Amino acid sequence: MSSPDIPSEYTTHMDLTLAGGVDMGLDDIRINTIAPITLNSTSALNSTSTLTTTNALSLSVERLPRIALDVTMAMRPTRISFPVNMKFGVKSMGMELFCFHVCGESMVIVEDYVPRPAELCP
Repeated sequence: MSSPDIPSEYTTHMDLTLAGGVDMGLDDIRINTIAPITLNSTSALNSTSTLTTTNALSLSVERLPRIALDVTMAMRPTRISFPVNMKFGVKSMGMELFCFHVCGESMVIVEDYVPRPAELCP
């Protein structure tokens, strides 16, 4: 078996361009010959195994757990307001004959129920 010849002198060519690229001329590197590789191997695997299992499982339920699914649908005390600006009027042929404006705030209040004196049953 022979080893490949390795040169002791190297020649490189370098081109420098104004765009900032550098070419070292490494595109033409080739491997001409590779020494043959021979692998010799002998393997033997012997195994004798015995597996014996005995499993017993006993399961019983004495008491079932209590599962509580309490879903409460409620809103916390909340105030929702709607600003209102309305114009009511009468027009004829595009001319306003009569008009008045209503401006204010409309509210929806969600709160815990507490009966008022007028709502109590006698």
